[in-house]
Amino acid sequence: MRHPYLRDRDLGRHRSSRTATCPQCRGVMVEDHIELTHSHQGTSVKIRNVPAWVCTDCGKRLVTGEIADRINKLLDEIEGDRQGKRIQ
Repeated sequence: MRHPYLRDRDLGRHRSSRTATCPQCRGVMVEDHIELTHSHQGTSVKIRNVPAWVCTDCGKRLVTGEIADRINKLLDEIEGDRQGKRIQ
């Protein structure tokens, strides 16, 4: 199961001097760490300190492919555990 909305979530403090261009507003994006919250069937999971790009103009937040894949795998495992399917 994919959780594509994970690419846009909570803003944290700027931690890097590297920049990129925001695909939404063309503003400046900086590397940062954010907090993600995933809710499913009445249960919430909070993931802290997630590396992401954050736009300093519009606030858009992007989690890169590798990080998003790792988070999606983690959420799939959590959902599998809750359904009684232990994933190793």
